[in-house]
Amino acid sequence: MNIPIFPLRAVLFPMARMPLQIFEPRYIDMVKQCLKTQTPFGVVRICHGSEVINAGLQESLDIEYVGTIANIVDFDALPNNRLKIIVEGGRRFTVKETVIARDQLINAEVELAEMEAAQLIGELHLPMADMLSELLQHSSVASLGYQLDLNDAVRVANQLSSLLPIESDLKQELLEQEDPLERMSILEEIIEQLQE
Repeated sequence: MNIPIFPLRAVLFPMARMPLQIFEPRYIDMVKQCLKTQTPFGVVRICHGSEVINAGLQESLDIEYVGTIANIVDFDALPNNRLKIIVEGGRRFTVKETVIARDQLINAEVELAEMEAAQLIGELHLPMADMLSELLQHSSVASLGYQLDLNDAVRVANQLSSLLPIESDLKQELLEQEDPLERMSILEEIIEQLQE
């Protein structure tokens, strides 16, 4: 599958939502094209480099090899030719090859991972579902329009991974974890460290 890539300093998780303000012409064009054709783009975390082209200078941009399909679920035009969009994560993918176009947009050949199947949350992890429920009440999170099943361990793990204030390196590690229940266990350890 070939998709345009939006490199960010943030990590998008499957079934999680993320607000984005788009101001660079190349990404505005990308978003408009995705809206027109009802196709997704990919979000991949930047390891090194800048999200923005500075004064037209060519800068090397290192990106992670695991990212997430981004589906646009809401959009709004802002002043000064900017766009505000909300994306929802779809399937994870592995980047196989990248090509930088003339407009500096990155296109990638990606291999999609299987969509993670729902798994009933165990009693041990119910406090994490309660924590997520509280986070969803916060006004900035509520504005994203989440509709999710707090009984699904996979969704709870992905949402918490997205919303908790943890380093993007850790978030990338969580995204790359192929077993959703193992992701839940790692996340539980991270939460314990945050609460110390």
